[in-house]
Order: sequence, then structure tokens, then C-alpha cells
Amino acid sequence: MLSSAQTKSKQNNVSDELAYALKELYQMHSIDVSEAEVSNLPIQRVKDREIHLLTYPSKKFYELICKYESVIEPLLEMKEIKKYGPGILNLAMNVLSKRNIGVGDLLSYTSNESDGARD
Repeated sequence: MLSSAQTKSKQNNVSDELAYALKELYQMHSIDVSEAEVSNLPIQRVKDREIHLLTYPSKKFYELICKYESVIEPLLEMKEIKKYGPGILNLAMNVLSKRNIGVGDLLSYTSNESDGARD
């Protein structure tokens, strides 16, 4: 995920503000394997897939992803999709995108919608 953020930040079709946020997210929350081990983060999946230097997430970033996963994972069960339809995932992501569940805490600035200024 963090590697994808870094890649996306370099694309031409990304706004300057989003590119800045993605680059900062990558720089602030990418750690090496030794830091991940010290933080006791689950790293085996990354190690198993490692072909070249991969990015390990910081504990703070990992905990945020766990919050998202706790909402999304139960909705992926077939009984939930049958009950509410496939649109339930879009609805959940829409709700999550409008609530501050910690994304702002990962960045050194917060966006001010009225004037676009950074703290």
C-alpha cells in the first residue's frame, strides 16, 4: 500500500496536494524490516513475497489499516453481499472517507478546505 502511494504520487494526473500527501505518507510511515520486527508487526507476508526491497508500514499506519479492515472484512462475507447487495462496500468506503478515523494523524499537516492552506 505504501509503495502504491509512492508510485501514485509521481503520476502526472495527481493534484499537487494529493501528491504531497502521498509522498509524505510514504516517507513518514515506511520503515525497514528491523524496525518492523522491533515494533512486533506482522511481517511474514511481506517477507514471503519479498523479491527486492519492499516497504514495511509503521505501527501507526498498520493500526489505521486494521480499523478499515475491521469495517470492510465482515462486509466481504457472501451472506452480507447477498443481504445488502454489492453496493454495500461502496457505501462503507463512502462513509469511511467522510469520517476522520486517523488518516490526518499520519500526516504532518491537515488540509484546510476553505483556503487550501497547510498547517
